[in-house]
Amino acid sequence: MILETAFILRAVNYGESDRIYTLYTQGHGKLSAIAKAARKSTKRFGGALQPFAVFEVALTPSRRGSSNMYTIGEATMVAANDGLSKNLSRLGIAAFLLELLREVAPEHESSAPLFDVGKEALALLSDTCQLHERNLLLSAGMRILAQSGLAMSVGRCNACGRPVPPGKPIYFDALRGGVVCTPCGGGPILLDAQCAAAFRFLATHPIAESAALSIDPPVLDAMESAFIAFIHMHLEKQLKTPGFMSQISARDRQDSE
Repeated sequence: MILETAFILRAVNYGESDRIYTLYTQGHGKLSAIAKAARKSTKRFGGALQPFAVFEVALTPSRRGSSNMYTIGEATMVAANDGLSKNLSRLGIAAFLLELLREVAPEHESSAPLFDVGKEALALLSDTCQLHERNLLLSAGMRILAQSGLAMSVGRCNACGRPVPPGKPIYFDALRGGVVCTPCGGGPILLDAQCAAAFRFLATHPIAESAALSIDPPVLDAMESAFIAFIHMHLEKQLKTPGFMSQISARDRQDSE
């Protein structure tokens, strides 16, 4: 048996009463675990196996040597993060980040920094403090990509490594990994100097600081378009949750008018 701190990436009903969870754990990375009779009684696991919660869980490896499935013995709540249920836009952002993490994180490869990004993002989104939610999505999202080996270059040319000069626009090419300078061929997306500076800030400052930065909605729109283009290009699929981002973007534009 192993004891882990974890949060849920996905839950799927199995059989008549069981539920299979995709967990991201602090010590073992992404793994699958079955909770027997989880749908029959919410008391069995103390209500800890909730979406967006962080909990401690006891896991027993499967007896079948070829299987990577674990069995959940017990779970104890660490942080419910129930503030997310009171804010639809923050709920959508949390769902997006967990879906991205589920898609890019390799199986059974531990990454404490990757776990910490997910845990911190959930805690910040659950908090009642004021923050710029779209900034948090981009900042945490870029960190998830980077920690999973899919870093999106925003501060220097991804072809030659030349730093982006301050105050200058940037060419962005999702296929080539982000920023590509003019001598290296540029890219199909031109982001103005404000976008370039904001991208560099979000990529290099802590998530909480990034979430406190004020960025104009049109600048965020351009940044999000580049970010989503990068994800679609490198995952070769569309995520299910970016629709929430469009709703949040539309709301921000209305609020700024």
